[in-house]
Amino acid sequence: MITKRETVEIGYDFIHVVPPMKAVDAVADSPLGWQKGSAKGWFAHDRYTLQHMKYKNVFGIGDILGIPLGKTGGSARHHGPVIQKT
Repeated sequence: MITKRETVEIGYDFIHVVPPMKAVDAVADSPLGWQKGSAKGWFAHDRYTLQHMKYKNVFGIGDILGIPLGKTGGSARHHGPVIQKT
C-alpha cells in the first residue's frame, strides 16, 4: 500500500485496482456475520458447504462470504455447484 503524499508513478501493462471492501450492513450488523476475527462482519459459513454456521437453512454465495479470496462476481459462479451438492 502506498501511503506517501507525493506522486508515485509505476509502469504497468494491465492493472486491476480493488478498493477496500467491507460487508454490507444487513449482514455485518446481524447474527449472520462473523462476530470476531479477520472476517468480522462477513457471512459466517462453513468453508466447504457455504452453509451458515448457526442457521442451517441459510447459505451464502458470492461477495458476502468471509473468505480470503477476491470479492468479485466471478467467484459466485464457483459457489453454485457447491450449493447444489449440499
